[in-house]
Amino acid sequence: QELNNLMQELEHDVAQKEVDRPDVQAVVTDGPIPYEHRLAAGTGKLAGIIKNVQEAYLKGEQFATVLGLKTAERTPIFEIRYPESSGSSKMSFFLRLRAVTPFASQMANLVRIELPVMGLTEAIHLANLASAIAVHYSSNLWGDTRAPQNLYPVGALETALKNRLGDQRFLRSVIMRTLAESDSAPKSVPSTQSQD
Repeated sequence: QELNNLMQELEHDVAQKEVDRPDVQAVVTDGPIPYEHRLAAGTGKLAGIIKNVQEAYLKGEQFATVLGLKTAERTPIFEIRYPESSGSSKMSFFLRLRAVTPFASQMANLVRIELPVMGLTEAIHLANLASAIAVHYSSNLWGDTRAPQNLYPVGALETALKNRLGDQRFLRSVIMRTLAESDSAPKSVPSTQSQD
């Protein structure tokens, strides 16, 4: 958990530096934006892509709109409220990155994009920019099994970081050996003393 927190803080710091640059119009991050973080407060530039749509947030006709999206189409922007976090909220919309192929689910090739709460005109501008970026960088299935949701820059970064870890077979063998040694270590048995 601590490692994950450090990773998120580093990601937020990098995103903040980009958001603060005057020549940058939009910053698209991999994953949800932090609603309690400094980035979430009115930057007008930050968008986060959620690759795995696990919650609909919309019902009935509104969700039918999501399922009916065509390539590069997005839904209108809606608000997600988080009552458990003192009334914090985010703006969001769904985007179809690629056409749905025959026999695929209507949920295929969908992402949800989050924005900080801001004025509607500003939000629409950012939503259009983020959508264009996501569609432009969406990956192909022949290059990434998580295509098209895993955007090319994200996939390239993951590959570079994985290569820095070294030989995966060697790492796996070290991990397995360490686990085997910890399993074969003598276990301490609690002593039971009889009371007279």
